[in-house]
Amino acid sequence: MNKNSAGIGFYCSSLAWGGLEMNLLRRAKWLSQRGWKTTVLCVENSPIDTEARRKSLNVINIRRNFKYCDIVNALRVERILKRNRINLLWIRDTRDISIAALVKRIFNVKVIYQQAMQIGVNKRDFLHTIRFSAIDAWISPLKLLANQVVKKTRFDAKKIHIVPLGVDVEKLIGKKISRSNARRILNVPDSGKIIGVIGRIDPLKGQLFSIEALRKLRDGGMNLNLLIVGEPTKDEGEAFFNFIKRRTHELNLDKNVFFRPFRKDVEIFYRAIDIFALPSKGETYGTVTIEAMIFGLPIIATDSGGTPEILEHGRLGFIYPPDDEEKFFEKIKWMVANEDEVNKIASLAKQTAREKYSHITECEKLEEIIENYL
Repeated sequence: MNKNSAGIGFYCSSLAWGGLEMNLLRRAKWLSQRGWKTTVLCVENSPIDTEARRKSLNVINIRRNFKYCDIVNALRVERILKRNRINLLWIRDTRDISIAALVKRIFNVKVIYQQAMQIGVNKRDFLHTIRFSAIDAWISPLKLLANQVVKKTRFDAKKIHIVPLGVDVEKLIGKKISRSNARRILNVPDSGKIIGVIGRIDPLKGQLFSIEALRKLRDGGMNLNLLIVGEPTKDEGEAFFNFIKRRTHELNLDKNVFFRPFRKDVEIFYRAIDIFALPSKGETYGTVTIEAMIFGLPIIATDSGGTPEILEHGRLGFIYPPDDEEKFFEKIKWMVANEDEVNKIASLAKQTAREKYSHITECEKLEEIIENYL
């Protein structure tokens, strides 16, 4: 079956808007640009519906399904797939695995599941095994996650494929802009080294740790500043955000810690900083780490989640135990004192990321999988 006759339906019943939904649309857009007939199946007026239409993607609205045993909705989806000649269903939300399994038992459709999160508890029970058996290809972005599937489920290991999530490198690096101009745009000091942290303002993301660590670094004689880019999760309040700003004031760091809202042109952030820090307690797949690598930035990140694998356990960046202020201090001190060695590591990370984590590389691997199952 070729691109012209194969239809791929990207199914998502989520009413939220986050990394999972954004990544689904990116794959739909990239594959459509490469000649595949793609359709986004989503709930009407949901954030993903709005964004898919803004991206000029083909959209068909579905009803939000129950997580389990939604036979009525499965029959509706089956009719949609037949009518629109969609023979491959692509899902990323675990919530949608059940309906994909039901649809497959009604209609001869292939199912690809692209894993987004770690598998926490053991899922080797009968019900999970039945649901997972409907999946023809399971795509994990990291070896860590693929190993979890083998260990914690009964899914056939031969059907697991490791394909890192890609980044549109050319779009990311955008226009050439100097560090001085980037700092001017963000209204941060043009002189001195800046450590940068980007992401949702949240206790698990490590902004407080970064502020506390900066006080220790400056007390140790290092003239460093901190740029924190991000905002609290919508509708979850600003209590933590207000707390870390108060803590910044208590530590007399008002002139050294800079809070800036998230912006779509993230390249401004990466070009403004000297060291990228990922102080999160755990990131399943830190896309921001890969982005920092693409910009050739020295990286220091927590030894948790998928980050060690992305940084090849220290070969492409520096890792430290979560919340270990002493280790963080030691690593930063060494990085500042050994700039030439650090730049070599950052340069290697840049080369690796632009090859391994390019969206073109990802699309080529995904196409191989699609062609094998259609």
